[in-house]
Amino acid sequence: MPRLKPKRIIRSGKPAVCPECGNRKFLIVVYGMPTQKVWDDTGRYDCRGCCLPPFVEVVDHKDGNTYWCEEPKYVCSKKRCSLEVYMRKGAEVMPPIDDSAYFNGHKWASGDFVIQSQQAARLRSKVWKHGGNGEEALQKAFKTRTVRQLHQLQRQLLGGKK
Repeated sequence: MPRLKPKRIIRSGKPAVCPECGNRKFLIVVYGMPTQKVWDDTGRYDCRGCCLPPFVEVVDHKDGNTYWCEEPKYVCSKKRCSLEVYMRKGAEVMPPIDDSAYFNGHKWASGDFVIQSQQAARLRSKVWKHGGNGEEALQKAFKTRTVRQLHQLQRQLLGGKK
């Protein structure tokens, strides 16, 4: 039987109660090589392996915005529910460009000028659409050194607007 796509929510902190099933117990999601103590404590941790998953889209039902998130921080302990909780702090407003190394904030590589230009042009259009100075936004975008800085600039200029 194929595994169903897990339900996902984005929050600023761990929920007290699962909004899907009412369960009060959440497991901490762990990636990497856990210690034996963590591995054995199945009532507290959900060990998921050594490789991080790709970034996933999570829609915030509060503001309707779509965010791209790294791994979930918590998961509901009920196997039938398995609601994944992502943290707003680690979320990004723009999708990853091509791989997670760029998304996680490494410096622009020499061949990334085209990608940076595309993202800067999108940002300029969004700023114009919301009545801002698109050319100024474009110049600021070209001064960024990482994708994360470009994402922060978008948040600063648009303030959560799409």
